[in-house]
Amino acid sequence: LIERIKQELPVVGKLYRATVLGRFSRTLEMLLKSQTQVPEGIVLAAAATGSPSFRFACASAAERVSGGESIATALEKTGLFRSSFIWMLSQGEARGVLENTMSNLAESCERELSARSQRVLITIGPICLSVLGLGVLFTAYAMLVPLFRFSQLVFS
Repeated sequence: LIERIKQELPVVGKLYRATVLGRFSRTLEMLLKSQTQVPEGIVLAAAATGSPSFRFACASAAERVSGGESIATALEKTGLFRSSFIWMLSQGEARGVLENTMSNLAESCERELSARSQRVLITIGPICLSVLGLGVLFTAYAMLVPLFRFSQLVFS
């Protein structure tokens, strides 16, 4: 339930998905470089994401890969990966450079996460400043209105 909320929030959801995909890609890259079997690598990489729904979906994808399905097709059926991710993965798989492709995908996800984080921080700064300004304005108003009312009572 909490993970579903994280994924659906407008700003946080995209950051969360980019983080999960980046972790998955980087971990699967390292596992493939260390000669781990692909189905086992998918399961371990999904576990490294920290996302229960991602772990569950990738477990079924690993079973399909064990059954002879291509990695790209199995991951596409989970519905968790963007079409560009699947396309790059299928190209890397067809050319036999899966490790390099996973490295490129991880870097792409990390760049996306960095860009999105910067946009969020750039947006949050002015919002926080505006809220702080409104707080100061409210405090000043709350202090000055009684003072003016008191001065009207004294001088009338």
